Amino acid sequence: MQKRTENEVFYNRIFETANLGICLTDKNGRFVVVNPAYCQIYGYEESELIGEHFTKIVPKEDKKKLQDLHDAFIKEGEDEIPREWSVEGKDGRPIQIVATAGRLDNIVGGPYKITTITDMSSAYEAKKLQKKQEALLIQQSKLAAMGEMLGAIAHQWRQPLNVINCTTLDLRIKKEMNILSDEVLDNAIKELNQMTSSMSKTIDDFMNFFRPNKTKAYFPLRD
Repeated sequence: MQKRTENEVFYNRIFETANLGICLTDKNGRFVVVNPAYCQIYGYEESELIGEHFTKIVPKEDKKKLQDLHDAFIKEGEDEIPREWSVEGKDGRPIQIVATAGRLDNIVGGPYKITTITDMSSAYEAKKLQKKQEALLIQQSKLAAMGEMLGAIAHQWRQPLNVINCTTLDLRIKKEMNILSDEVLDNAIKELNQMTSSMSKTIDDFMNFFRPNKTKAYFPLRD
């Protein structure tokens, strides 16, 4: 009898001081026992949870799903592997937890489901921040690449712009001197069209380079 009392004190001490949240729910899904860590994670007092259905701490959209899983667990009794869940605290804040569970059969009123949870919210937020920072770095790299490519385009366009300027000047002079033939005009127009088409192609390639979900494309830049 003394040995049993000592064991009960030992296990109660572990239950009360564990950093893991621990709860016991009956076959109907109602809280029977919750430890201090469990209450702290969710922001409830023990008296606010005991006798309440466990879906009290589950987001509305997941209540039925988790109720069905609880019922199946009580019926089948296979221990659950650690799994991540999104739940909510008393103040409505989202909480990311990792939960694992086992079934207790040899207790009056059983079977019961014993669940242990670890609050992963800080790690989850740190991961979100890391992803945001990575996305920012990618965006900064893309902007830097865009600046380099704009510089390359400006360099590439100098020659055709000079050709266009010289061609139009030549046409004006020949027109004023009344020596502009149809053949010369046609050749000049073809050359100007080629230049503008090349410049337009450069812009298209530039836009495709930064388009989301793009396929690989060759982006030629002439010196």
